[in-house]
Amino acid sequence: MKSAGIWYETISILAQLREERPEDSNLFSIWETVLTSVGLESLAQASRALIKDLRLIWF
Repeated sequence: MKSAGIWYETISILAQLREERPEDSNLFSIWETVLTSVGLESLAQASRALIKDLRLIWF
């Protein structure tokens, strides 16, 4: 399925960009939108909670 490959590539690129620019709120919004669009709201929420916790530790 081509659409599965495109989705996987999108998530992979977004994950790499988020790793390179963790403070970029636009990337995080896109990340959440993509995950939510395929029914992965819980992963988007867990990701938001993890980032919040890490910011408390790092900053």
